[in-house]
Amino acid sequence: MENTTPLGNRRFEWIFMRSGGSEVPCEVTLSPVMQRGRRMLHLTARDISERKRNEAQITHLAFHDSLTGLANRVLFLDRLAHAIATCRRAPDRNFAVLFIDLDRFKVINDSLGHAAGDGLLSIIASAIAANIRETDTVARISGDEFTVLVHEPPSPRFAIKMARRILERIKQPLTIEGFELVISASMGIVIGNSGYTDPHQVLRDADIAMYKAKRAGKDKLRVFGSRMHEQALHAMRLENDLRQAIDNGDLSCHYQPIVNLESGALEGFEALARWQHPTLGNIPPSTFIPIAEDTGRIIPLGRAMLHKACAFAASIRGTLPQGDPVIHVNLSPRQFLSRQRLREVEAALDATGLPPELLVLEITESLLMENPRVAKSIMAGLKEIGVRLSLDDFGTGYSSLGSLQDYPLDSVKIDRSFIRAMNDGRDAEHIVRAILKLVSHLRLEAICEGVETTMQAANLMAFGATRMQGFLFAKPMPSEKARSLLERLALGERFTLTGMGS
Repeated sequence: MENTTPLGNRRFEWIFMRSGGSEVPCEVTLSPVMQRGRRMLHLTARDISERKRNEAQITHLAFHDSLTGLANRVLFLDRLAHAIATCRRAPDRNFAVLFIDLDRFKVINDSLGHAAGDGLLSIIASAIAANIRETDTVARISGDEFTVLVHEPPSPRFAIKMARRILERIKQPLTIEGFELVISASMGIVIGNSGYTDPHQVLRDADIAMYKAKRAGKDKLRVFGSRMHEQALHAMRLENDLRQAIDNGDLSCHYQPIVNLESGALEGFEALARWQHPTLGNIPPSTFIPIAEDTGRIIPLGRAMLHKACAFAASIRGTLPQGDPVIHVNLSPRQFLSRQRLREVEAALDATGLPPELLVLEITESLLMENPRVAKSIMAGLKEIGVRLSLDDFGTGYSSLGSLQDYPLDSVKIDRSFIRAMNDGRDAEHIVRAILKLVSHLRLEAICEGVETTMQAANLMAFGATRMQGFLFAKPMPSEKARSLLERLALGERFTLTGMGS
């Protein structure tokens, strides 16, 4: 770099060598002077080592993530743009982009704190960096999202193998703030070609593939295909429609009976969210619940369902001579970990007048596994209000049967997958028998979900189960039909192995 000053001085930077061989960056100024009638140059050199260090640090911060030291979005997009340009000049050259998003990171961040979350991100960053080549680029582009630019992979299979290796490495158990965690990630892959012109297009497509992987059950990877873009546009429209539906209160509650086959009586209902789209018709919960979770709308959705369910349960009190039915309401992980959870539950009970003992909050087994101490503390607070707690989908999280006694639970819902598997062999029967025996020993109620056939119900009765829920007895129904069901029960009808009868 050379500058000419107004006085005719010349200024430039130069590297000088010390006698020991180390380099010293200097700013050199050459000034014309007259001495003894002769024109001469006067040279001054100023050590600018500190300035160069500061400039290097500023440049580094501008292009790197301050937490992990990885490249940031700006640097990643710049290198991706160069890869695209190279690919367009020489179509035989290629690249690949991996888009990595940690599964359930927000749950960990909210429950253990931001310091623990930052520690986890740093560990994951190191794990990813350790599984790529020196020629590749790994970046943290936001929150819990990482990307990898694979420069000229020998084949598409090479990039996919690298992706699988990274996913396996991320799943290794690790300890954060004294908690042992097992985390997973979802990954989208784009195999670059000369059809791309903009790095943002590549990142968009990798992001689409990543969400496809996440909705396939997490801990998965998906390679982008052109049809995914159309599906992503549809999902975006659905996401906007869902946001409006939640804000406008357009989602409804349906109620599925929970029965006691020993007495034939109704124990209660489970409240289930339903969405009737104005043009697409019925949208199943398996479609809109993940969208609500991904977009953060699960909190207002859960709050609305809690109020509707409590209002319904309060309105049907006194209809059955044997006692008032309880109402089961699912708490999403975000609701469970929300700091407003106690206030929202109390507000729903106060607004509807429902006694707390008639409200059963269902929580998933995975929440207990991920943060046992946090879960116990939250559950203790909910129990102080007077509500009951039920463990939903038990058996799907591979937690210890013995650990159930560590939590203030009132009931356990055995997952439908075990009930369905009883048709295929004796192994599932042994598992169900063991769960029922343990639950009885712990003096908890057991509810068998997904009972669809008379044979399943008869077998469960033989194993000692009495409380069941499933299509054999009734499908989820709107409040009007639920009230009609209550009227029939009040007149003497009962639930039986074949449905309902007098």
